[in-house]
Amino acid sequence: MNFKKPLITSMCLFITTIVMAQSNKITGKVTDETGVILPGVSISLIGTNRGTLTNTNGMYSIEASPQDSLSFSFVGMEKKIIKVGASSRIDVVLSVQTNMLQEIVTVAYGTQRKRDITASVASVKSDRMQDVPTADLSRVLQGKLAGVRIASSSGMPGMANSILIRGAGSVNASNAPLVVIDGVPVSSVSDASMYNGQELNPLMDINPLDIASVDVLKDASAAALYGSRASNGVILITTKSGKRSGGKLEYNTYYGWSNIPNRIDFVNASQYLTLQNEARANYNNDKGLSEGDPGFQQPIGDPGDPLAETDWIDEITRSSANSMNHQITYSKGTDKNSLYLSANYVSQEGIVKTNSYDRYSARLNVSNKARNWLDIGFNSSFSKSENNRIMGDNNIYGPWSSAMGNRPDEPVYNEDGSYYLTSRSNPVQCYKEPVYRSSIYSVLGNGYMRATIIDGLVLNTSLGGNYIHTKEHVYKSALSLQGASTNGSGGADNNTRSDVITETTLSYDKTLGGLNLDVLAGYGFQNSTVERAYVMGENFPSPSLGYLNSAARITNGSTSWTQNALESYFGRANLNYSDRYLLSVSFRRDGSSKFSGDNKWGYFPAGSVGWVISNERFFSVTDLVSFLKLRVSYGLTGNQEGIGNFASKVLISSGSDYNEAPGLSPQRSSVGNPDLTWEKSKQFNAGLDFNLFSDRIEIFMEYYDNVTDNLLITKSTPSTLGYTSVYDNVGSIRNSGIELAINSKNFTEDFRWETEFNIATLKNEVLELYNDEGFPAGFAGRVEEGQPFASFYMIKALGVYQNETEIPESLKASGVKPGDMKYEDLTEDGIINQDDRQFVGVPYPKVFGGLDNTLSYKGFDVNLFCEYSFGNKIYAMWRQGNGAGNLGYSLNTSSLKAFNERWTDEGSSTTTPRAIIGPQGTYNTQVSTRFLESASYFRFKTLTVGYTIPDHVFTSVINKLRVYATVQNLYSINNYTGYDPEVNSFNRGGVRNSGHDIAAIPQLRTFMLGASVTF
Repeated sequence: MNFKKPLITSMCLFITTIVMAQSNKITGKVTDETGVILPGVSISLIGTNRGTLTNTNGMYSIEASPQDSLSFSFVGMEKKIIKVGASSRIDVVLSVQTNMLQEIVTVAYGTQRKRDITASVASVKSDRMQDVPTADLSRVLQGKLAGVRIASSSGMPGMANSILIRGAGSVNASNAPLVVIDGVPVSSVSDASMYNGQELNPLMDINPLDIASVDVLKDASAAALYGSRASNGVILITTKSGKRSGGKLEYNTYYGWSNIPNRIDFVNASQYLTLQNEARANYNNDKGLSEGDPGFQQPIGDPGDPLAETDWIDEITRSSANSMNHQITYSKGTDKNSLYLSANYVSQEGIVKTNSYDRYSARLNVSNKARNWLDIGFNSSFSKSENNRIMGDNNIYGPWSSAMGNRPDEPVYNEDGSYYLTSRSNPVQCYKEPVYRSSIYSVLGNGYMRATIIDGLVLNTSLGGNYIHTKEHVYKSALSLQGASTNGSGGADNNTRSDVITETTLSYDKTLGGLNLDVLAGYGFQNSTVERAYVMGENFPSPSLGYLNSAARITNGSTSWTQNALESYFGRANLNYSDRYLLSVSFRRDGSSKFSGDNKWGYFPAGSVGWVISNERFFSVTDLVSFLKLRVSYGLTGNQEGIGNFASKVLISSGSDYNEAPGLSPQRSSVGNPDLTWEKSKQFNAGLDFNLFSDRIEIFMEYYDNVTDNLLITKSTPSTLGYTSVYDNVGSIRNSGIELAINSKNFTEDFRWETEFNIATLKNEVLELYNDEGFPAGFAGRVEEGQPFASFYMIKALGVYQNETEIPESLKASGVKPGDMKYEDLTEDGIINQDDRQFVGVPYPKVFGGLDNTLSYKGFDVNLFCEYSFGNKIYAMWRQGNGAGNLGYSLNTSSLKAFNERWTDEGSSTTTPRAIIGPQGTYNTQVSTRFLESASYFRFKTLTVGYTIPDHVFTSVINKLRVYATVQNLYSINNYTGYDPEVNSFNRGGVRNSGHDIAAIPQLRTFMLGASVTF
């Protein structure tokens, strides 16, 4: 009998039984990064033909052994391979496919595959924004886009920031980009007007958690369809819509506490008195004065027994400024309907006591497929913000600027509890007594209808609007410095801005063989109205009664109304032949009510071409280079922002009275110019896009050269004409530079590491001005032909004179002594004056950018974002005029650094002069490079560490829970002696005032704990 065959059969059955015994049933759920379940995900057992799909709840089940690996794939998502191991439940999170070739970005009046774009467009998606938990959209974008520079104007919550795309191209008109939210242009400038020129931040009304993407149009080809408002670039914001799901409820929250990252050390009371007495002794010695002589300067106090020991910064600031955020979101989507609904509350305390910001906001986005050929929808948002403000920098009543200059030997209060009247303003009195409260109500909405007439032909029409009501309440009681002389003063101001826009476009998309044609034509009309009413009063019966009904006397009041309109015709054609040759041409015709006569209409054409070299037959696609595209663009854009609605007309002012009879009078501020027209920017852009190592690395390189002509400039006129100025189109400015952005997927398996890096250079030059005449810019800058815009212009400091022999005879005769500043005598006339000024630096960085690293392993994630800026200068006016560097010439305080480094005898200091009051003190503190410092920095901006808890840990109610900790403004590497080289006192006042630090409140370091839970 042959036993071989039964034996072999038995052995096979035994082995199969062992293998089957080792197979397990693997179950789990598949979601995207936001927690949305993914039905229809393909799961396959690698090396076999076995597989399955997730059901409508995102669940799956499959038999697999511990040594097996499962592949998860879904359209539009990154494929993920996971080894089974000992787990019986494997939940998987798939990431959105970030391959540049398939990514869809928002462009003017539509969307486009990134691989087909021939213009310059940069994008930030919502997942990158969530790494920066903040209420301020501009801070979310900071450093993340090549060529886009966002700088803070103040560390106070709710204050406006400066946003420049590819440099400053205007003098008197706006340099701010156009911001478009879901198709509705919004103002990037606040209408608040009663408050010391400080601008609130309208972008604070936008909740970053509601944003799906931000796309920035940087060149003319991308932005020309926005015509007369596009010279400074366009920021397109697309908000979230309901995704296809049975319904998702999400709750986001964080709690944070903030403090000042670094402190400037000021002298204590004893050191202060020592310095002041030394300054007086030096004055007496210079003048040869003895006690009893006329003009002899007595010591102001005993350093061993000061009246007080006051740290004014500590007196006005919180030890910790707290913040919190709560948001609840519900979204749902089907084949025919989508819904996105959110409600948000944000609260932030400023570092100065009484300063705070609160915002309530809500959003409703809905869409409906009413017919197979008809889609309708509506996007809307509402927000209310309350800002309890304080006087800021460059103001004698500002608590922070006063605290940086006040004497430390003076107390806060008298013995009777009243405020001590200090030599400057009492900083505690400055924050406690005045009330500055601003409320902003904002409503934004846009309804649309999209009808497919025939296949490829789509009619899209929309009606949108933006309504902003700003209400300001100011009360300066009799206990305040400002209201003491009038027994209290106060006011109420109401500003209302309403923008209504309607647009209709007809688009046609058709593929004919190897040619794809995408054509768009459109019409738009926008009307903007601003209305203001304010009333002022004084003499209040009690400090507790701060509203105008309590004022004994109404001192001033006014109402005003103004309006402008813009009518537009535009069109664009995109051609793609064989996915190799790309062409885009666009044209816009804008008619503005701001201009008159033949100049009412402006024309803004643009064109670009692209060549996908990697699709050519001669190009061999390899793992090294998988995609290569060359693109070039040129076009014209315009600028009409920042000038009055009737700048082209001769205006008459009403409200003039003649012996209490009503009357009219010419408006003296400006005479009309009927020839006034748009600024026009001629923009050239060349780019090279390529992917390396099977699309693991994406690289975008660009060169741009923008020349802005017909600058809108205010020219002074002789007073004999009866007018003081006139608007005119004169001059030109050039901005050019190179931009580089690199996106890298370093690791893509269980351990994921992605890096985004961008760097940009900027070269600015004023090409032409009116009659070749330069003019001042800010306190220490100048605009002049052949120089960068608003360059620093001042005397160059060369050190400190050490002995008599070093001092020229002409300066000795004017009182210069050893220990005084040594300046460069540019004119070589033996006199140091304004004729010795020279250009010594620029307020804008020559190189800037950001570095973003995101790492994840299983449920853990880490994000580190760094930002940098190099090559620019900052004028530290707080050292010159606020006390920290004046070394006794006034009664202001001094920094400890200046105290320790001051000249006392030959060889003691080569950089810091002696302590001296009187004229020599002002000689040593005149505008010079002594106070000009490097503003370069490298900042570890944001560090976030998070953990997503697996959903099987919870009940079926919770789908996802992520907890995280974040530090913002973690650490800054810089050589600036002030608080913050980025903060700029005059960012809000226009670009020609940039680069000045007049005791600005710095950005704070913030620690946060947060959580996000999806149901």
